[in-house]
Amino acid sequence: MEAQSFDLLEEKISNLIGMLNRLRIENQELKNQNQEMRLQLDDKEQLLSSLKNETDQLRNAKTDVEMYKQNQDRIANKVDSLLMKLKEFEDYQ
Repeated sequence: MEAQSFDLLEEKISNLIGMLNRLRIENQELKNQNQEMRLQLDDKEQLLSSLKNETDQLRNAKTDVEMYKQNQDRIANKVDSLLMKLKEFEDYQ
């Protein structure tokens, strides 16, 4: 081989080594980004789970409040009915 061929081969090998080093650095950066994003995803999933639990608790509380109001309305209606009967009884005497 001629010296010119060796120079060209050396240049190409140097370029490949440089490219390989850049790719290794880029790969490490991408791994770091991936790890950060996975941690963020875990945080978001925990937050979502927490919000779902809170939503379920709020639904249950809403149901309890609605049942309480219904019971309160029934009691109020019964008290009104009893008061009317008592008034009828008083008026009868």
